[in-house]
Amino acid sequence: MLIINKFNNDKSKILSASSFWVNTDKGKFLDITCGNTAYIFGYTNDRIFKKMSEIHQEIPFSLDQSCSYEDDLATKICKGTDFVSVAWAISGSDGVEVAIYTNDNYWKQKGEYKPKVLTFNPNYHGSTYLPQIFRQDHKDTNRCIIVDGPGWTNIEDREELENLCLERVRKELEDTQIGAVLMEGAPWTERFRPWSKNWWKQIRQICDDFGINLIVDDIFAGMGKAGHKFTHQNYNITPDIACLGKSLTNGFSPLSCACATAKITEYAAKDFEYSHTWSPNMAGIGAGLGVFELFDISQIEQVSNRLEKIGKKLNESGLVTQITKQGLLMQIDLAHNYKRTILQSYNINGFIKNGKVPAILICAPANATEEFFTELETRLTKALNDKL
Repeated sequence: MLIINKFNNDKSKILSASSFWVNTDKGKFLDITCGNTAYIFGYTNDRIFKKMSEIHQEIPFSLDQSCSYEDDLATKICKGTDFVSVAWAISGSDGVEVAIYTNDNYWKQKGEYKPKVLTFNPNYHGSTYLPQIFRQDHKDTNRCIIVDGPGWTNIEDREELENLCLERVRKELEDTQIGAVLMEGAPWTERFRPWSKNWWKQIRQICDDFGINLIVDDIFAGMGKAGHKFTHQNYNITPDIACLGKSLTNGFSPLSCACATAKITEYAAKDFEYSHTWSPNMAGIGAGLGVFELFDISQIEQVSNRLEKIGKKLNESGLVTQITKQGLLMQIDLAHNYKRTILQSYNINGFIKNGKVPAILICAPANATEEFFTELETRLTKALNDKL
């Protein structure tokens, strides 16, 4: 049997995984991205597994009627925010789809025709058809207006390039059929590019000025990875709609959601028909509740500070030219280009692009131990000293 997987170029076979380790037939690898930022409490976690199993055994299926566990998880998601409603979805891509549906239904129920969504290039909002349109894999000018994002490489250029991008946004919003701006909480496809405080303030104001909705895709950066449950909580603004997924269940079961403010919910909840034959996934509901039992902002701050110390040490040693960091996420730009085999020879899973490694993206586990940080620092230091 041939399994086509573009991420499996090294032909290694996974034998098992536990905590932050991935065991393969080529050695024991340190996973420095938490399974592409999903498994932030490790590949094995008894507390989450137990909650997941208990609830799934009690209520394996819920579709037309909700249950108290759904209400409990929705309450935990919205607590401390201005969101008042949650719409369940399955995958991360599906979470973005339900966010767009929520926006569409809002305008439909208001009796206004605003089918277009403004997005930024580059982006990754998922693999389903509509997100593919957002990243220009398909063209659909009736649904999507794409604006070139700030595209900065050096962080000192960020605000200047963001301001130029904001001007492009204002110009495009003269199209009165645009009903929302969709942005990632932290763009990451070409490189990790967290938005500045000024961006968040300005993009919220622009949406208010034009009377449209702001949608934030927090599938990648949400649930503590950017320091809070939602990325916008770092900046004292509120989007109209935001979606969570991936680490919402610690990667143990597919479940995502779109959250909406009272303004959106008042209209969008009418004749809301977005659902599935398997929605919500009750194992996912259980896993989500298990994640919230472990979710601790103060612990995330401690892990974040420990991660930053490693980045600064590598920078001081001349191995790293720039550190871009937010919460559990940190990108280190490397002083030299490395072949991917260099990192692999030290059993590190890195952020690979075009066979070379110009930078490494790290996502530290929210419950990272000193063992993780010791291994991370030791392996990175040895690998990055192995210059070509």
